[in-house]
Amino acid sequence: MRRLRSGLARHGRRFSRTGLFVAVVFFCFSQTPSLIPRPWLFQALLSGISVATGYGVGTLLAWLYRKLGFAVTWSARTHQVVGWCLAGIAIAAIPTFLVLGEHWQRAIRELFGIEIGPALHVPLGLLIATALAVLLLQI
Repeated sequence: MRRLRSGLARHGRRFSRTGLFVAVVFFCFSQTPSLIPRPWLFQALLSGISVATGYGVGTLLAWLYRKLGFAVTWSARTHQVVGWCLAGIAIAAIPTFLVLGEHWQRAIRELFGIEIGPALHVPLGLLIATALAVLLLQI
């Protein structure tokens, strides 16, 4: 267990904090309703692509900030606190927007008279979105 935790911590340090924050924001945006109801699989793919795009945009912004000559030198403790705050934001925002997104999609389906699927697709969609985002980021 200790090895797994240290491996995850080491791997987690490789990600840009700014990129992760913007990725969470893009995920939340991907859950907002559109004019046409989306099937759950399409929503999962859209969310995964949005997360990868958001991470890229956030990383680009952080790189541009540094390239323009601005430097942020944080202590190791501050860096850790920022990481924990980011984790807290993600833990609060992602489930909230999953529930809201499902609610909005159900309302749109009712307006269109489309059959409403089971809510089981929400965690499965999150799993697919996460896997796709990780795959795209690794590429």
